Amino acid sequence: MVLDVARFSERLVPEVTAKLWDLRADGFRGENIASRIGWKHTAVFKLIAEHGGVRPASAQPGRGLRLTYAEREEIMVLTAQGVSARRIAGRLGRSPSTISRELNRGKNGQWAYRATTAHRIAFNNTRRPKPAQLLIRGLLRDRVIKDLRDRFSPEQIAGRLRREFPTDTSMRA
Repeated sequence: MVLDVARFSERLVPEVTAKLWDLRADGFRGENIASRIGWKHTAVFKLIAEHGGVRPASAQPGRGLRLTYAEREEIMVLTAQGVSARRIAGRLGRSPSTISRELNRGKNGQWAYRATTAHRIAFNNTRRPKPAQLLIRGLLRDRVIKDLRDRFSPEQIAGRLRREFPTDTSMRA
C-alpha cells in the first residue's frame, strides 16, 4: 500500500475540514477562509482544487460506518491502559471485530497502535482514486463553466453534453 499523505495533518480530520467547506458554502473566499480556520491560504486553495471545488463526502462530520479521529484517539488511550478490544468496542458502541481490525491496521510496524497512523491509513484507503473530471479536462471544464454562467442547471448541462457529444465520453459531467 502506498500512502499519498506523508504525515498526519488536519486535512485528514473531517471535523476540521468541514468548517472550511461550511465557510465556502456561506460565500467566503479562500483568503478569508484561511484566516478564519488558521491555515495558510495556499493550503485552502489546494484542498478546494483537489476536490474540484465540490465538498467531498469525507468532509461530512457525524457518526457513520467509519471511525472518527476522536474514536481512534480513544482507542489509542484505552489500549495503552490495557483495556481489551471487546471492552473498547462496548464503550464506543462499535463491533468488537471493527476494533480488532482497527488495532491491527493502526499499528506502526512493531510499535503500539497510533491514532494518527491509523487515521492516515484510513483516509488514504477511502480517497477518490482519480482526480475530478472538471479538474483535468480543460475543454469540459470550460464548457461547464460557460453553461453555469448562462444559468443552466447541472442537469441541463449534463443532458446537453450527452446530446451534443454522443460518442465522446470525455465530454460527460
